[in-house]
Amino acid sequence: MAPKHISYRLMRRRMRRTLNYGENRRMDHLSLPLTELAADYFDKHAPFDYLDMDYATNLSREGCVDPCTLIVALVYLDRVRLNDQQYFETTDPANLYLAALIVASKFLHDDGNADFVYNDEWAASASTTLKHVNEQEINMLNGLNWNLLVNAEDFGSALRSVESHLARKSLLSRGYATYSDLRVLSRHLAETNYLWQQFLQPLLTLFGLASLAYTATVFGLFGASLHLRGLSASTGMTSCDKPTLPI
Repeated sequence: MAPKHISYRLMRRRMRRTLNYGENRRMDHLSLPLTELAADYFDKHAPFDYLDMDYATNLSREGCVDPCTLIVALVYLDRVRLNDQQYFETTDPANLYLAALIVASKFLHDDGNADFVYNDEWAASASTTLKHVNEQEINMLNGLNWNLLVNAEDFGSALRSVESHLARKSLLSRGYATYSDLRVLSRHLAETNYLWQQFLQPLLTLFGLASLAYTATVFGLFGASLHLRGLSASTGMTSCDKPTLPI
């Protein structure tokens, strides 16, 4: 087997730490937190149904779903949710999840590769028929408009979102954060700070200056009005006084 590229090894090391795999666990299945994340995704975005945890766990185990496949599948689910809301909301989350995993797996693994999973194997993993699996795959492809490309930016953004979700959930459930959790959350804060410095802070500064100028103008007009009233009072004239012409 050809040696793995250094970037691949670094990514695997990162995902072991941030996706709750530890040092020794194999990464050809989803960890429990990742499976729970998939269920949480549908709890958040599917208004009328939910993803059964037993189904998701069994599909992960029998279908050999790895973290990269899940992350690409989440990218596809987001695309479908935004591009074809009716399809997303009227389809059983179990079918959406299955179809997204199938398409993601085929995007990542070529036919004949050791990690390639055929549709009859997916059907067995999901305890359904091959015909049903084929139909769900076609529906997902149509929902995506056959836009299957996931570039490095798409993948990186989805991975950071997954890492942040797991770190926050871990912190809330345990009451403390691990070193890995702190690194993930601090990176998220750094990105938020960059957004603040580059976009939000200048915008708010401009808004503040405009508000200050408006306030100064209002007070200036109010002061001028008071000054004119003072002049009128000092000369003993009112708005009804008429000047007397000399005779």
